[in-house]
Amino acid sequence: MIPRFERRQDLERGESSQRVFDLRGEGFQAWCVMDGPAGEPAFGGLRRRAAGEEEALAEVGRLARQMRLKCAFAGVPVAGAKGFLRLESEAFAEPAYRAVGRAVEAMGGAWVVGPDLGTGERELGWMREACRWINPAGNTPGPSTARGVLAAHRALARFQSGSSDLTGCVVHVQGVGAVGGALVRELLRVGADVFAEDPDGAAMERLRAAAGALPGTLLTTAPDHADIFAPCALGGVIDRRWLERSRARAIAGSANDQLAAEVQPADLRRSSCLYLPDFTVNAGAVLEGIATVLERQDAWTALDETEERLFDLLVQAHAHRRTPLAEALRRVDASPRT
Repeated sequence: MIPRFERRQDLERGESSQRVFDLRGEGFQAWCVMDGPAGEPAFGGLRRRAAGEEEALAEVGRLARQMRLKCAFAGVPVAGAKGFLRLESEAFAEPAYRAVGRAVEAMGGAWVVGPDLGTGERELGWMREACRWINPAGNTPGPSTARGVLAAHRALARFQSGSSDLTGCVVHVQGVGAVGGALVRELLRVGADVFAEDPDGAAMERLRAAAGALPGTLLTTAPDHADIFAPCALGGVIDRRWLERSRARAIAGSANDQLAAEVQPADLRRSSCLYLPDFTVNAGAVLEGIATVLERQDAWTALDETEERLFDLLVQAHAHRRTPLAEALRRVDASPRT
């Protein structure tokens, strides 16, 4: 019997129309939330970690919305999606991913699955054996996302100093995984001074080994002041206390859902730190997926135009006395299809 995702419920969350699906099998449970118009392909990763059902559904609901916002802001409107896989033990990992792959295939292209927390190339490979609707093996989601974040840093530098040259720019990067590590290397290549942190000692060693041949400086101590803070690990790191205490001039990173739930629009207006919303910055991987899976040239064009799009966002937000988040959401709301 082919495993199938069952449509569990439809939700209205603010401006979002979401469809919730679940799948149960031996040793695992999986959920998928799609955000946006039914009938459009929904793009988003499948994450795996330990969590209760309520927590998992709340998390993927938020992140599915973020995926939709990423694409809409970039001018490439598709539905957003996010999946969550919970295992009883690691022994069930391979058969669970294979089962989810068969279930995604049975959806006929409604969900195109990419990498996420806990789901890397090995796991996607298991899914590809039974499913066509998986991020292609030749794609490079880490570097593609880092490319968009670097473009955001150039836009910030141009807005704040008049030049997109990042030479001597001090950047604090939190997390040096597939995206953060690629971002640090690119920043060093263009002459930035970077302080990177990650609890993974091996990843930090690889980064230090690569840094020696690059023009920028890999700082060994956290800077008192950073031009840009780039959260590239888990979300929720920007809370009210962080906004009150931070001496960073701007925030632009790859992590999804960067703002803690307690942060309100007024907190961002009061802060001296300029926050570029995560969904405006970290769309590189999903744009690459749309370009390769659906053969859409406009997605490649959108990735190429990231710096110009974000510079214009900053200029218009300043001109109309809005935060970049408020201006970005206004643009998404005004877009033809979201």
